[in-house]
Amino acid sequence: MKQRIKNIISVIEAAVRWSGTVANVAIVVLVVFVSIDVLVRYVFHYSSPLSFELEWHLYSIMILLGMGYTLQNNGHVRVDIFYERFSEKQTYWVNVLGCVFFLIPFAVVGIIYSLPYAISSYQIGEGTPDPGGLPIWWIIKFFIPLGFLFLLLQALAWLGRLLIKEERI
Repeated sequence: MKQRIKNIISVIEAAVRWSGTVANVAIVVLVVFVSIDVLVRYVFHYSSPLSFELEWHLYSIMILLGMGYTLQNNGHVRVDIFYERFSEKQTYWVNVLGCVFFLIPFAVVGIIYSLPYAISSYQIGEGTPDPGGLPIWWIIKFFIPLGFLFLLLQALAWLGRLLIKEERI
């Protein structure tokens, strides 16, 4: 049973690593695109709604797909003034209870509330009201539940590791 849980965790964490790779690519593309946009704006005095909207879409992808990846790599902010003083047992229980009562419900609520929002955007074919902007906005709205899904999956993998005592604090 323990081996089966480890295998499931490995599959989940591979999927979350993939989302982190996509987030990292979005960061690089965003930096390049913003640099070009700034150059064009200040040298050629030209700007467009398309560039502005593409920048915030890339930034959103980076944040949303990076949530689970950040959790996987222990990059989330904790209240270290308390956490660092806890014993190993206290740390374990803070992680388990925090995951069960805060992190997992947060991710589930994020999925529940964002999925209808994304579906509605798709159904109406939502696009920009600005002339020259991105014609489709609904694609980025599907990254919201997707990001929360990866966060939920990683939270479950983390909880699984905690419960089988393969703790990665």
